Amino acid sequence: MVWTSRSEQVVTEVAREYGVKVDDIRGRKRDPLTVDARDKAMYTLAVPMGLGVVRVARMFDRNSTSVGRSVRRHLRKEEQ
Repeated sequence: MVWTSRSEQVVTEVAREYGVKVDDIRGRKRDPLTVDARDKAMYTLAVPMGLGVVRVARMFDRNSTSVGRSVRRHLRKEEQ
């Protein structure tokens, strides 16, 4: 899946907000701060931007179940 300039911008903004590297959000790093940032990036791309979990999964080289889990985890944190 090709990253658009808008999807790049979303991940860059999330990385800046959380103080992590864009490559870490896209990568496999699992520290809590990076995971939270990745969850927010995946949620933002999948839901508000309307790309859906399948496309976001391809962008992050993950399966759609993982992206769905990230989206739900982000929504739960927002509710708190």
